[in-house]
Amino acid sequence: MKYRIEYADGRRAVHIQSRPALLERLGQEKREDIRDVRKVFKNGLTETVLEKYERYIR
Repeated sequence: MKYRIEYADGRRAVHIQSRPALLERLGQEKREDIRDVRKVFKNGLTETVLEKYERYIR
């Protein structure tokens, strides 16, 4: 599954290729910096999953 991290300060969104990579990246980020975490489906649609992964953000 692919994920996209969107930042609040206007930085480019980061695309992550797997859940383990997402968890590693979230552990390095501050909550104030992240606006949204979205799951990207194969057809291009996205769904927010920020609530599910908030506990992994430091």
